[in-house]
This record gives sequence, structure tokens and C-alpha cells, in this order.
Amino acid sequence: MNNPLTDPYLVLSEVYSRGAYLKQALASVPTEPQNRPQTSKICYGVLEKDVYLSYIIGANCQKQPKSAIRLILKIALYMLEFMGKHGYMVADCAVELAKKAGKGGAAGFVNAFLRSYKLPALPAGADERRSVEVSAPLWLPAIGSVFAIVIVKQFFGGLGKNFMNPALAARAVMLASWMSLMSGAAFTAPVNYAVDAYSGATALASADTSTYSLGQLFIGNIPGCLGEVSKLALLMGGAYLIARKVISWRIPAAMLGVAFICFWISSGSLYSADVGSA
Repeated sequence: MNNPLTDPYLVLSEVYSRGAYLKQALASVPTEPQNRPQTSKICYGVLEKDVYLSYIIGANCQKQPKSAIRLILKIALYMLEFMGKHGYMVADCAVELAKKAGKGGAAGFVNAFLRSYKLPALPAGADERRSVEVSAPLWLPAIGSVFAIVIVKQFFGGLGKNFMNPALAARAVMLASWMSLMSGAAFTAPVNYAVDAYSGATALASADTSTYSLGQLFIGNIPGCLGEVSKLALLMGGAYLIARKVISWRIPAAMLGVAFICFWISSGSLYSADVGSA
């Protein structure tokens, strides 16, 4: 049986050491045909979770290992924490790969690390900061915030004067500039890892919305992105903007009214069958 870590190691070595694009590395590096789907999954996963995997290694090592050993540990950790592979199998394959890569002197370290490492606590601070710190460098949201607020909004006159959505414009720029950091989920909980919250499909996109009551949908105790899930908070914000005469009540009232009428006509019900009954 081929070592499942070998092909991902060869591909990712091209990315980390030579700066190759992953798609090009997957096409140019000879890999076992039967292992290509798993190799692609591991390679994309390791790059997506690079910050978090490095965080685990750093928390369990007094001194950072050499680049080749660090890459072997990242691949092994991804297989253990995000693919649920058997610990002994992954450790044995990682040790074998270290020896094959000419790093036999570090084989004992690799074995000891993978059999004894502990998942570290997330960094202290606000939930949003902890989420960012284990998934992307802090400079990434900082640049996005500056671009959205200063370039798209303030340069064109401030609130209500911007010609496009600031958040979407910032996301488009960051996606084009740092695709590897922006093209995946921000943070995926590893196997058996306790988290306070998770990101996933919104209630309307989820296949099963029967678990959410109308109260949960209204308050916002459902999956979704910040700023979209709590209808109560949105209504309060809209009322404040109308009271301060920042916006006119006619536009949101017309939009909500049209949406309500179209839903009523198409469904024949005042609210969705998924979350209640007419």
C-alpha cells in the first residue's frame, strides 16, 4: 500500500518551497492515479488550514521544526483532525515519509509529536478575533476593513454616497489578491473539538429548516453571517436610521412589502411550511 502522505508532501513541497500554484503543482508532480482525489483534498485542506495547523505545531514545540518536517506534521495533523484518520496509521506513515525524505534524524521527533500533541486553547480575546487568528493573518481583515470604509465609502462622500457595496467590494479585492486565504471556509472545527459557534448554510439555504422556530428566526439564534441573522436587530437599526432621517422609510417598506406579497402569492401561506403552518 502506498504511503498516503507521500503525494501530498511532494505536491505541497512545490508550493511551499518554490512558490508554485497548487493547481500547477498537482498537474506537474507525478502522483498515484488512485490517490489523486485524496491528494487534492489534503493539499487544498492543508493550505486552507495553514495558520491553524501552524498554531498547533507552535503550541506543542519549544522550537519550530525545519520546513520539511513542519510540512509532514501539517499533512499528518490535517489527516488526523479534519479527516478523522487513525492516529497510529498516520504517525507510522509520517515517520516513514520523514526517513524517505532524508530526515531520518527527525523521525523520532515526528513520532513523539503525533502521539502526544494536544490541541491548544484558542487565543484569548473576542470570539471574532479568535476566529480570525486561527484561520487567516490579522492583516487580512485589517486591509479589507480599510478598503471598504476608506476607499469605497469615505472617498465617495460617506454614508449613502458609495456607488457599490463596501463589504462586497472589499471581499472581491481580497479574493483577487489573496485567493488561497479567501477561497475556503474561515474555520472548520476539527474532529471532537468543542466550539462555541459554527458557520454554515443560512436557514433559508439549509435543507432542513424544521429545527428553527419562528422565535429563533426572528431573534437570530440560527446559523448565518453577522448582520443578517437577527431580524430584530435589523428592524431596530432600520428604525434608528429612519428616526435620524438618514434614510427614507419608503425604500425598505416597499422592498419588504413586495417580498411579502410575492411570497404570499407563490406559496399561498403567510409563512413558510418549513418553519410553521398557515
